[in-house]
Amino acid sequence: MLRVKVTDKSIQELLTTPQDTYVINTDNHISSLNKIKTKLKLVEGLYIGNSYKPLIEFNSSYYIKNESGFKVIESADDVKITKSDIYIKTNGIYELYMKYSSLAKVRDKLTTTPSINYVNILLLKELTEHFISSLLNYRYSLSKNNLVNCFKDPTSSYLSEESYFKDFSELYEEINDFMVDNYWGIYFVKVINSSIVIERTTDYRIYEWSLSQLQETED
Repeated sequence: MLRVKVTDKSIQELLTTPQDTYVINTDNHISSLNKIKTKLKLVEGLYIGNSYKPLIEFNSSYYIKNESGFKVIESADDVKITKSDIYIKTNGIYELYMKYSSLAKVRDKLTTTPSINYVNILLLKELTEHFISSLLNYRYSLSKNNLVNCFKDPTSSYLSEESYFKDFSELYEEINDFMVDNYWGIYFVKVINSSIVIERTTDYRIYEWSLSQLQETED
């Protein structure tokens, strides 16, 4: 009997090699988003023109540096007054994100009132992940924290009763149509520009078997 050698690299390739990809056009779900737009947070920050994602998000992980040290950016004035370079905090470390001189070049295009609320895209991404999770044939635990963070009221009955399954039924059906006959697949969801991209990689059972083989090898 031929024995397949399983390595960390081969398992990683199982997870990172898409077998199928599907793109969700967020424009197709505007009507569903409009039903609940008053419940959603506005992602406050500095945007460039009609961009869907803030260049700098307020009250987040973006910082300026003044005589007192690093300060989280809370408004556009924080940047305008200090004329500081912009830093981002990752794992407790402040790293240069953008020079103020670069920001100044697009100053005339900056706005705090985007045409599209970025939370719309974040919400569709989170709903996509939750809908996929609900359809899988294997148990997959998924935190609701990111989903809850899209809403003004985290204790809303809309969330606790999972009313979004009804309001976004078209999204659910779209995802189900893509997944049909592949409910054992492992799926990854990401945002590219303003679209939600789903990638299906290996079968979960193959992944589990590969892990068990690797464990036997190590033992």
